[in-house]
Amino acid sequence: MKIKELPLEVGMSAGYPDPAYKKIYNNLYIAFNSSHEKKIILIEFENTVKYSNDGPNDDGLSKHPKFNDGLGYYGFFWEKKLNNNHYYLTFHDGMFEVLAKNFKTKILKGNTPNEIIKDLTKEIKQDNKQTAP
Repeated sequence: MKIKELPLEVGMSAGYPDPAYKKIYNNLYIAFNSSHEKKIILIEFENTVKYSNDGPNDDGLSKHPKFNDGLGYYGFFWEKKLNNNHYYLTFHDGMFEVLAKNFKTKILKGNTPNEIIKDLTKEIKQDNKQTAP
């Protein structure tokens, strides 16, 4: 099946994306630097079934089995599957693969992707405490 690139509102930093991630309940959150100073891209993968961050870096990406099907460098890619979608985020130093139902993106202003994930974790867990019976 052909892989399609998903456009991001702002470009991904090719040199220093510095990705940070956290699975919270059923969702996976990945934050990384954009090509615009002080803008962080946050992707929320809804109903995440499986994920890994041990894919090849940009030197080894051309050997990935999906490379000839459209997987490319420094981007966000998608492949339609029967029950879930297969998403790929390719970075300079590695790759994330995610099986999930859907995704949402946000552009945030912040210091680092790690701080964005840390703040998001506190916020979600606090919201969950407030809505618990």
